[in-house]
Amino acid sequence: MQNLARYPLDSQSCALRILSYAYDTDEIVIKWNGPDPIDVNPEIRMPDMRLRSIHPSIRNDTYATGIWSCALADFHVDREIMHHIIQSYLPTALIVVISWFSFWLDVEAVPGRVSLSITTLLTLATQSSAARMALPQKKQLREMNQTPVLMRQNFLSNRKRKAIEERMNRVEENRKYAQSIDRRSRVYFPLAFISFNVIYWIYYIKYAVDTID
Repeated sequence: MQNLARYPLDSQSCALRILSYAYDTDEIVIKWNGPDPIDVNPEIRMPDMRLRSIHPSIRNDTYATGIWSCALADFHVDREIMHHIIQSYLPTALIVVISWFSFWLDVEAVPGRVSLSITTLLTLATQSSAARMALPQKKQLREMNQTPVLMRQNFLSNRKRKAIEERMNRVEENRKYAQSIDRRSRVYFPLAFISFNVIYWIYYIKYAVDTID
């Protein structure tokens, strides 16, 4: 069974076992032909995996009907992180960044702010749903799935800020304070998003393998 605790930063080992269906070691002994018996076709590639090494071996397995000769091969593969960055991480991050454009819109530009909010929210929901469908269905992926959730939280916090701002803008004396929220948000939201990404990548690259069962 694959261990997907560090998905998509994981490496996997896939085992191949070859043995006779009807003949035990009294009839047939299976051996690999030479030290490098498995050839790799360089023209065949997987979009999200890279073959690192192949380890062939032989052994005898004991069953109720006798001893059977087996040829084994372990295929060690690494997942291509750039594939997932381009397909999932980068589009989601760009949508979050686009939502920050409202910080530079005038507080009275309600139609523009609402249109930008709805567009980015729908795009983020669609992209997150498509990414979820492409993920393996494993319990170990629950923590990794926190990435789009936290990115959505960044966006929803932005939306709540707009609602507070628009309400305060209705009272003239609070107009300056409403505008100050925008100025502070231009710093706080990107800083929070960058801090989250730094912590996220450090954790999953260096420490996740030791803390996730």
